Order: sequence, then C-alpha cells, then structure tokens
Amino acid sequence: MDSVPGGTGFSFPDLAVDAAGNRFALAATRNRASARSLQRKILAGVRIADFLPDVHDLPQGISRDDFQEVYGGLGGEETMRIVEEIRRRLATCRCLN
Repeated sequence: MDSVPGGTGFSFPDLAVDAAGNRFALAATRNRASARSLQRKILAGVRIADFLPDVHDLPQGISRDDFQEVYGGLGGEETMRIVEEIRRRLATCRCLN
C-alpha cells in the first residue's frame, strides 16, 4: 500500500524490519532451547545491532512505477539482490539466529 498514490513508497528498510521481527519471534518461540538461548543473550546485554542490522543505506520511498521499472517488481532481479543482502545482514544479528 505504501507504493500507491499518497503512500510513502516501497521501502526495503521496512522489509528488513519486518523480517527481523519475524526472526525474533521465531527465535523466541521455535522451541524451549531456542527460547532459553534468546533469554540468555538478552540477559547478558544487548544492543540494537543484535536485533536489527543497519538498514539506512537501503532504498526507500520507491514509487510503484519505479519499483516495477528499476527493481523488476517483487520477483525482479534487483529486488531479489537486495532481499538477499537483507538476509545476509540479518544473519549477523546474534539475537535472531
């Protein structure tokens, strides 16, 4: 909906934040061992980077037309390249794995 007229545009940082939240929920609820591991990490002290990588350099505010033309839409090659970069960054967050 962000890419429709009046919206803020498609945002790869938003996509990254959503994925981080999903990974956090999975780490917290996958099973007892995973939940305990996450609890130990949090008790030992955390910083933002433990839950979310830097996303400030990812493209955002992309219009619907630009998203289609420049990124190839949801399944486009450039979209998939950035999604893979997001996955790589999320894998560095110690509380999401």
